[in-house]
Amino acid sequence: MSVRLASGVKVSALLRRVSGLGGFATVLARGDATAGSIAIVTRQGGEETLLSPMYAMAGGYEWVAVATGPAIADSIARARQRDPDLWVIELDVADAARLVALVGHLLERREGLVALVQPKIEDLGEADGEARGLFFVALDLD
Repeated sequence: MSVRLASGVKVSALLRRVSGLGGFATVLARGDATAGSIAIVTRQGGEETLLSPMYAMAGGYEWVAVATGPAIADSIARARQRDPDLWVIELDVADAARLVALVGHLLERREGLVALVQPKIEDLGEADGEARGLFFVALDLD
């Protein structure tokens, strides 16, 4: 059995990272703090996209666009009816889809905590060579 991070911790890490990059992030709907699923609305270049994690054929999860534009509100409402524990997070930051994929990948794995505390410059794509942390609290899961 593997240890999984609580959804509230994942959301907090994502909100902090977006803020650290100078973007805007907010919780549109609060889900279960321990095991709630997470959906993300990205707003970039005047376009809105709803991303949801889907199980990939190769294993693990990948973020998939499930709705765009005006269909997002209806999609969120239907998803919250099926799963009231669902978190819905809004991000307005440059290259939001890439950030979501990176954070999602790191948070799937327990060892990803180290990368969240001290990310590699190339993982974050920082052009100026300045790596900024995603998450500032180290957790002892042993």
